[in-house]
Amino acid sequence: MTICPGICDRVFEAIDKPIPGKVECELCGLKFCFQCSLSYHAPASCDIMRNWFKKCRDDSETANYISANTKDCPKCKVCIEKNGGCNHMSCFSCNHHFCWMCLGDWKTHENNYYECSKYRGQPQSQLETIQSRAREALKKYLHYFERWDNHQRSLKLEEQTRAKLLEKIEQNINAQNGTYIDWQYLEKAADSLAKVSSFLLNCIHY
Repeated sequence: MTICPGICDRVFEAIDKPIPGKVECELCGLKFCFQCSLSYHAPASCDIMRNWFKKCRDDSETANYISANTKDCPKCKVCIEKNGGCNHMSCFSCNHHFCWMCLGDWKTHENNYYECSKYRGQPQSQLETIQSRAREALKKYLHYFERWDNHQRSLKLEEQTRAKLLEKIEQNINAQNGTYIDWQYLEKAADSLAKVSSFLLNCIHY
């Protein structure tokens, strides 16, 4: 048994096996997954969807952003974000001037304002590897999130379009400009478009 996650709280019971996936509530019209109560998400599994929504909710991507775009002041250890192209950094907390690339004192850089010519040993290389991976992970997440969010927006717009089409069909029928059979192709087209968008939305997680 499962409860509709919509506004009606209707209870559904599975009477056939295997347990059904898609449920469409007749009271509120919500389409959801019987097994996890999330929005219907075929072909993605319930576990994939739960992990995706968790990733969207938690602060893991914020942590990735911090790791990819910030470094600690080598003197007072305050976290600093690089917001310009120059490697000359000035700590707002202790006013220490240092190089963004090697974290060395800026006084030792002489005229190397934009490129650090110092050899960076293994510790810094390891740090840059971590930051590079975090940056790549953030880019990958944003790549898929933007597409997932775009498909979600498209689904909402398609719902509005479908409602307008149904209203237009009703107006034409009332004006004796054809019957429902003459106009039902528009409703079917809107339904097909929504199914395609929903399928693409749930393929993003792969």
